[in-house]
Amino acid sequence: MKKYVKKPIPIKAEQFNYLEIANYLCNYSNKNVSKVWEEQFKDNLPLIFERCVKTQEIFRKDDNFYIKTLEGDLLIENGAYVIEGIKGEIYACKKEIFEESYEEFKE
Repeated sequence: MKKYVKKPIPIKAEQFNYLEIANYLCNYSNKNVSKVWEEQFKDNLPLIFERCVKTQEIFRKDDNFYIKTLEGDLLIENGAYVIEGIKGEIYACKKEIFEESYEEFKE
């Protein structure tokens, strides 16, 4: 059997923090959150916030957060990393797997 190695393609990723996201969502309506985040982060809006408010690909249901995917809604575990793939798709990766598979890319 052949063996393969992932190509070294830089990706965007952020660690998911339930409390940080939940606090923003509890304190503001979606319209207000969008304005606050855009003012606070200007052109550098964090990936998770952008996908939560602008595109609603990340959403809260009861006490959990989920990512909308083609395979269905997937639970995001606290501490997991949310990754944006090379085609703009997003998915969650467990902290341990992320830290074994990726290292920070410096331009």
